[in-house]
Amino acid sequence: MTRTGSLFTRAALATSFLALALGACGDDGGSSTTDTATPNDTAVADTAVADTAVADTAVADTAVADTATVAQDTATPQDTTPADTVVTDPAAGLCPKMIDCAQACLALPSDQLSGCLADCRAGAKDGAEQAAYDGLMGCIASHSCPPTDSSKTALRASYECQRQCLGELATCRAGSFGAGNCVNVATCINNDCFEGDVVCERACMSGSTADAVKYYLDYEYCALAQCYDPEDVIGQETCVLQASGEPTCNPSYQQCYGNVGGSAGAGAGGGE
Repeated sequence: MTRTGSLFTRAALATSFLALALGACGDDGGSSTTDTATPNDTAVADTAVADTAVADTAVADTAVADTATVAQDTATPQDTTPADTVVTDPAAGLCPKMIDCAQACLALPSDQLSGCLADCRAGAKDGAEQAAYDGLMGCIASHSCPPTDSSKTALRASYECQRQCLGELATCRAGSFGAGNCVNVATCINNDCFEGDVVCERACMSGSTADAVKYYLDYEYCALAQCYDPEDVIGQETCVLQASGEPTCNPSYQQCYGNVGGSAGAGAGGGE
């Protein structure tokens, strides 16, 4: 605004000087002798103040961009992982699981079989489990029961052969024995255990006598020898139910369940 005001002041002064000049040269209406005297210079000296407006010397914003580097947080984050997330099989190291391990070895080439079986044995939970495993494997070997492959036909033959090792099977499967009967074993397993639940099945068997467990296993292995079919589980279950009335397995069924289909106290197994 200072600079604009100065321009307006100069224009006003120039207009005043022009008016004065015109007035000085104007006609006075008379014929008087021309006044040749040099008139006094009455022009007001140009007192206009020179434009002293200071040039805008505002320093350009030279603020340095914030180059401060935020230090990266290199602190190790707190480990929020649960202390132990590894799921442990409660049946690991028990004789039935060791037998499953040995059966899986059958699928390996012959030159790897002995090493696989040794690993299965080494996985025993304790000496008692290892002794039970050794006893059953020894009985199976003495009767030449191990199948040469894992085919359905070979395994059915093996189940039939293992019926000659019922005492060793009972020790492996039950671990220890109680006072219950065969029907107690069957009822407990059928009502409380999922298929393949080794820990649950062992708990059911360990509450009954060794003979009761042997009666139960004798019928189970007889049925598997007739019906085992991993590719048709429903067909296998149907076959097992029907086996109780077939001549091959009916004697074993009667030992456990008796003539009334398994009522407590009936039959050789049920009456213990």
